Amino acid sequence: MESYRPHAVPAREYRDANGRVIPYGERWGMEPAPGDAYSVSAHPERFAPIADVARGLIAYLERAYDVTVTEDLAIAAAVNYPREDAVAAVRVAPRLADAAAVSFVFTGYPSVLVAAGEHFSAVFPPCGCDACDESVEAQARDLEEVVFGIVAGGLVESVRRWTNLVAGVPVPGKRGFAFSLTMDGGSRSGGGLPSGNDRAGQRAALRRIKSRGAKPWAAWGPRG
Repeated sequence: MESYRPHAVPAREYRDANGRVIPYGERWGMEPAPGDAYSVSAHPERFAPIADVARGLIAYLERAYDVTVTEDLAIAAAVNYPREDAVAAVRVAPRLADAAAVSFVFTGYPSVLVAAGEHFSAVFPPCGCDACDESVEAQARDLEEVVFGIVAGGLVESVRRWTNLVAGVPVPGKRGFAFSLTMDGGSRSGGGLPSGNDRAGQRAALRRIKSRGAKPWAAWGPRG
């Protein structure tokens, strides 16, 4: 199989109001970010190369794996936590029935949302504000690790009963989604409650996840 070559992220300088170069990814060091850095994104354009990384991933997956690729903006509305600023969407679906398809949603921010399986999703960058100080290079590598973790069969989804605290006492809450994803660089896990107005669709997704019995999605088959 053809080896994947990580997409190069061009080095670019961004400056603050005083003309000083901003060292994104290392801006605050060990100190907490100042309060006025939250909810502010001075240079969102720095994340534009992440879309190029995603396009490179899509092209590689189509060459290396037995998949079908569909580009249609309507795909963006079908993922969990859909983005109103979606400008393009691509779904890469392995022909192997028990393998998880991956959808890429490109947004005007700019960012890339990756959705897979029944409910998994991740956004690159997850925030983008000056306080969070994400670097483009780190987000690009995270995107690649997440996608290849799914492709390798590292995604497990399950149904979880979330617990609420009422007057300090744990009280069983609603059923929701949980996931774990094993990747070359480590692992991540999380989950959440059903979102959106499509309650019937969310209940059906919960049933499908439960029927899998926490079985990992299969690894993708190579092309040819």
